[in-house]
Amino acid sequence: MQLSSAHPDIATSLIQQADLVESLLGMPLPDSVWSKPALMPTPDAYPSPYHHDQRAQSYQERQLALYCGYRISITLLHPRAGLDIKQWLGQSLSIHWHTGDTLLPSQTRHGIITEVVALGSNSGMAAYRIICEPSLSQLRLASHNRRHHHLSLSELITQIISPYDMNVEIDERLSDDSNYHIQHSVQYNQTDLAYLTQYLALYGVTGYYRHESDKHTLVLLASDGEILRLMPMTFKAP
Repeated sequence: MQLSSAHPDIATSLIQQADLVESLLGMPLPDSVWSKPALMPTPDAYPSPYHHDQRAQSYQERQLALYCGYRISITLLHPRAGLDIKQWLGQSLSIHWHTGDTLLPSQTRHGIITEVVALGSNSGMAAYRIICEPSLSQLRLASHNRRHHHLSLSELITQIISPYDMNVEIDERLSDDSNYHIQHSVQYNQTDLAYLTQYLALYGVTGYYRHESDKHTLVLLASDGEILRLMPMTFKAP
């Protein structure tokens, strides 16, 4: 497995372990995923603006913790302890590995670092754990109060994500006012991710990520998209 990053400390680190969980947006995750607390977030990790007690979550509510699409946990080894790991937050990186599958010989995943922890050092090597997620995860960090009037779903999605540095492709059918028209909508003290998720789920929109070595692109599709019937439904852990 190879790791690429513009940050020199990350780029010169060795990968000790990497775990990946991913799904199509809105698709249920297997129960086995939730046995890895270091890898998977839970909804109570992102406090409710209404201060609700979120410790007891239903299975459906837990699924929304990964609605952004994928989450990668990587343990890195570096010869130096005490690195300024705060600088790692927001850095983009990509991982590349060979699968041994003749049909899909290699895989690439790209994302941004959203969490980093220094685990300690031993025998001259320091260990750091990073969490890498898609740019969509940034939307859970900001909440707004605003109104939207007479928009297509495509226009609403564009307005929500426009302040963020994201690569997005939206199915042109989501611009159809006859099927995806929003007459009036209020975002009240919701995170941008919760507000976006609300409408993606309401209209049955799903999506996937197209990964390249230097970027990832979120592709949003109507639920009856032809491409969905051609995609294999798999969960991979490198």
